[in-house]
Amino acid sequence: MYYCSNTIKIMEALEQTRIEWNPGKQTLFGSLPDSILEGLYGGAKGGGKSYTLRTLPLVREWYKIPTFHGIILRRTYPELEKHQIMEAHKLYPLFGGKYNDQKHRYKFPSGAVMDFGSAEYENDIANYDSGEYHYIAFDELTSFTEFQYKYMLGMCSSSDVRLPHIVRSGTNPGGPGHSWCRNRFVEPCKDGGKIIVDKLTGLKRIFIQAFVTDNPT
Repeated sequence: MYYCSNTIKIMEALEQTRIEWNPGKQTLFGSLPDSILEGLYGGAKGGGKSYTLRTLPLVREWYKIPTFHGIILRRTYPELEKHQIMEAHKLYPLFGGKYNDQKHRYKFPSGAVMDFGSAEYENDIANYDSGEYHYIAFDELTSFTEFQYKYMLGMCSSSDVRLPHIVRSGTNPGGPGHSWCRNRFVEPCKDGGKIIVDKLTGLKRIFIQAFVTDNPT
């Protein structure tokens, strides 16, 4: 099993922000080092995957950095609104976030922004071809096509040394993208917890397996 050296710092941040992650898989996933480009938190429903994706920019305090640009994606807007935007409304304003309903964007006092996007049709993903994203989060990754995922992977970059360029995803089994997602993340290590190095690019990814028992709540 792969363990992260900054887990203690993550736990301290959780105490300061009063965001509740369980001390097991959620914290392990949230403390993955930025050297791992792609992380998938996948498995049983109820493990706290969506919550982790939504709160990671707060725990890592990227919202305090003016140049930060993140995005959370769901396949359809109704899903996005129900599972991410409405939930963000309960938390992001506590950190100074102001929501722009037309842009589906939270902007923080520093100037940092978190976007919320959907791509119901495959080519809709091109709507997010807007430059540099430091943090890209796919909520329910298996609902997306491989093309959509790889397209956004190409949008992930950082010219600010204070910020990462990472893609983090959560998903339950099933959905139209189940096969490609499983082949990319699960088949190389079915129990998860092992860094996978892409043979072509040398970039790293990892699968963290989620169980409903990981989330006491």
